Amino acid sequence: MFQVDANHPTPLYAQLERSIRFAIATGKLGIGDQLPTVRQLAVELRINANTVAKVYTELERAGVVETRRGVGTFVNGAGRTKPRAGAIATGTCASWLIIS
Repeated sequence: MFQVDANHPTPLYAQLERSIRFAIATGKLGIGDQLPTVRQLAVELRINANTVAKVYTELERAGVVETRRGVGTFVNGAGRTKPRAGAIATGTCASWLIIS
């Protein structure tokens, strides 16, 4: 579901954050949907677990996701994200706005 490219000049954590926000904005992930665990996603994407944990922490601070200790990380309705106009049409996700 999420993609990162180790050869791209954008840092992996930024690519992953954009990919998660894009999945939420396009409806691939809905409010209340559970994200993969840090370890699962790190193995799937072949990146360091600390990178995934950093992204989850930043998304939680922004209100995009909510972590429930011992249960998992879930998409939170309070931090709904939408891509800037043209982001989907051009395939880029460089600019995002957080709206309430």
